[in-house]
Amino acid sequence: MVAHISSIAELVHIVRSLFISRMCSAVAITLVMYDWILVFRHEFETIYQSRWSLPKALLLYIRVFTPPCLMITAFTLSDLRPALNPQVSEAWVYIQSFGMLTCLFAANGLLALRLIALYRRKKWLVWFIAAFYLSSYIATFGLVVNSMITYHSSIYYAAPVKSCAADAHSPTMAAIFYAPAAFETFVFFMT
Repeated sequence: MVAHISSIAELVHIVRSLFISRMCSAVAITLVMYDWILVFRHEFETIYQSRWSLPKALLLYIRVFTPPCLMITAFTLSDLRPALNPQVSEAWVYIQSFGMLTCLFAANGLLALRLIALYRRKKWLVWFIAAFYLSSYIATFGLVVNSMITYHSSIYYAAPVKSCAADAHSPTMAAIFYAPAAFETFVFFMT
């Protein structure tokens, strides 16, 4: 399926949005790698040498998967790669969406564990934190799956803008960010 860009204004809007996405990807990977370089020695001496635990596993997951996901995203948004076929475009949308979701899940899991450690004497609050965290990501996962079902049949490679695109619109796409944002706001006010 190939979509047609209906106007020059629409093409300019798409190109501008992609340019902003490219720059944000470059900034994200730069910040992640800078952070990694700054704290690696300290992490190696403390966390990597410690016994295995859930927080250590979550941190290692974040440290192992976030940089490659960001690098691949930056690469796919760049002009350095060749044109993609429809199968690669479709697969990439799923890999990127669920990769980013699992990294956010792990990062907020670390925050939830920190809050639980801070408030461990208030059992009702510990249960609330755990339930809020799990329910926010169960809802988010459901919304991502719903959006992917909507987008599945309309994903294609848009040659004019050199990017994967979709013709469909999912009304649940914006809502994907609400539950994690609510949880992160809760964490902010509790710490």
